[in-house]
Amino acid sequence: MDQGQEEKALHTLARLHAQGNIGDEFVQHEAEEIRQSVALEREVEAKSYLELFKTKTTFRRLLIGVSLQASGQLTGVSAIQYFSPTIFKQIGISSQDTLKYQGISNLLALFGELCCFLFIDKLGRRKVLISGNLIHMVCFLVGTILLAKFPPTDASVTNHAAQWGFIATTWIYNYTFSATVGPLSWIIPAEIFDTRTRAKGVALSTMTTFAFNTMIVSERNIQIYRAAANCQKGPSHSNCNREHRLPLLLPVHRMQLHERRLLLAAAPRNVKAVSRKDQFALRLTLDRRWQKQAAPCSG
Repeated sequence: MDQGQEEKALHTLARLHAQGNIGDEFVQHEAEEIRQSVALEREVEAKSYLELFKTKTTFRRLLIGVSLQASGQLTGVSAIQYFSPTIFKQIGISSQDTLKYQGISNLLALFGELCCFLFIDKLGRRKVLISGNLIHMVCFLVGTILLAKFPPTDASVTNHAAQWGFIATTWIYNYTFSATVGPLSWIIPAEIFDTRTRAKGVALSTMTTFAFNTMIVSERNIQIYRAAANCQKGPSHSNCNREHRLPLLLPVHRMQLHERRLLLAAAPRNVKAVSRKDQFALRLTLDRRWQKQAAPCSG
């Protein structure tokens, strides 16, 4: 209807409700209601994104929607979902067990989404959102303490209690996010805008979540470049050793995901900031190394 293809819309309604009979009274009634709804939306819909910023109430709704989507990504869920093998490895959990525990975590996330679907209307939005973020804070505190107090310094000695504590906090975090912040960061923006601004307001909110998702994932590449740049200064640099220099034989931006994880896992925790100019110079240096290594193979 919105695209002017009323005949196709009528046939679709007929197939859904009247076994293909376009003359059915119910089909005609539904088509007329949709036609009126589309006409009303065209009449009152905001013509420009600038209208979202013109009135105080509309801008406040936009700010809430954008903030919710951004804060949902800033909880760190993307980093945990994308780089969980590296995170588990830091506490001494093997790669095989990591995949198993991550599978259980995903099942808990599905159960959390089901709980949100069943109970969110009874419990309300605001209290659930606040309580979810508080639980996330506790999970991050416990996980950070476990990583700091019980690092895997010796492969022959395994602290199973610390490992299971860290796994439990990860599971609780993933379940809580899927039951609270995750769904609500999408539900609330769709509910707070009026008919006139809903389409464009939700569009900006959705754009924000993917922008912050990209930023969080890209930040790990920036950390890799910082560690690599420190190693370029030589083996005497305080933030570099032989293990850190070895991966520099390959350009970082051409590495596979698992290679980047290995480099980041071996990188020092405290590294100095590197300017964009230094990052660009480092890329050129790594490209030249790559070409020199590839030349004998091509010959």
